[in-house]
Amino acid sequence: MASAPSATRARSRTWAPVRSRQWAWTGADWPSTASRRWALRLLLALPFAALAFWVTHLGYSSSPRTLLEQHAAAVRTGWHDLSAAQLAYPPLLTGPLALLPTGWRPAAQSIVGAFAAGTLLSVYLARLVVARLPAPLIVLLCAALLGDSSLWYLSAQDLSGITSLLFLTLALGGFLRFAAFAETEGGFQAGLFLAVAFGCAAIALPYALWLIIGAPLLAVRRYRAEPAAIPATALVLGFPIAAAALGWTFTVWRLTGNSFNWLTDSRGGAYRDVRSSFGIALRDTASSIAHAPLYLLVAALILTGTIGSGYRLFVRATITLGFFIPVIILFFGDWLGFGYSRMTSFLLLTLLPAATIPARPSRTLCLLLGTAAALQLAIAITWPVAGTATVDSWMRAIF
Repeated sequence: MASAPSATRARSRTWAPVRSRQWAWTGADWPSTASRRWALRLLLALPFAALAFWVTHLGYSSSPRTLLEQHAAAVRTGWHDLSAAQLAYPPLLTGPLALLPTGWRPAAQSIVGAFAAGTLLSVYLARLVVARLPAPLIVLLCAALLGDSSLWYLSAQDLSGITSLLFLTLALGGFLRFAAFAETEGGFQAGLFLAVAFGCAAIALPYALWLIIGAPLLAVRRYRAEPAAIPATALVLGFPIAAAALGWTFTVWRLTGNSFNWLTDSRGGAYRDVRSSFGIALRDTASSIAHAPLYLLVAALILTGTIGSGYRLFVRATITLGFFIPVIILFFGDWLGFGYSRMTSFLLLTLLPAATIPARPSRTLCLLLGTAAALQLAIAITWPVAGTATVDSWMRAIF
């Protein structure tokens, strides 16, 4: 009896999300209940609040803090004819401050900044704990973040910087779930948090560009199998913040006749010459990288396969390239005048490695990460990110 010819199934390039403990954890469910999570955030915010109120009591106020209060006062004064619309950026901060009496504004900035810093620290700590890192390594990684004065300074003196950093960190968690595991909820979370971050600082624009460009690189295996997902990802991540930026620009243009003055006025009306600011942006970016050996180590570990083992060299190289795109975006953002400080850049580069450290790392990996964290702490103590002059003036005001 003749047997029927066997049909050879055509091989198709398919991709299915796989829940990998190495990449999937975000720490969103630690502690286990909402009440405990809020209690942790408030507890971690207390030291930042105490510092902020102490500095305010001593009469010290940085230029970003003073500028925000001046804009809030201008908005309150010119609300009847909307003449101060170009000074209302960032609207999510300037608007509420303008509604408060003048005497309440310093306390409001201190409370909100401290809570933002406490929430940011709780998110960072949760990711380390859920990854089941050894306790000594968690302590070192937290020391690498807190040992520099950047987080303390931003929480007390730069409300725009600390709130935008918080929302960008929350957007990163959603982005990882969306890009790597195709979780739609994570994509919407990332897009909405990016839009909210834009309401706090313009740094959200270059950051969103990094996520859009970096998604096909960081999740290269998914997007090679599903190329149609690339424009869909760009729309999900980019549409909310694009709508917010264009909407705000149109509103300012209609009310004042100037489209982009809100961007320069948000940093004190200082226009930047592109040629002269190139060297400044290059120096600031190099300084941020030099202060973040933990970021450089994680990039090297991804490339060598110590993190993300099982990937081919091409995939690892592509992921590493996506991991380095923030440095390029931060440089161009600083060069083109999206006013943000080296402290914000440093904190972003310090927070990013927490999203890529695998769960239950080996002893060798723990040793490498601990060494890099200790080195970063030593650099922060001997060479502050903010610059010696800024830190010295702030410390003299405190002590």
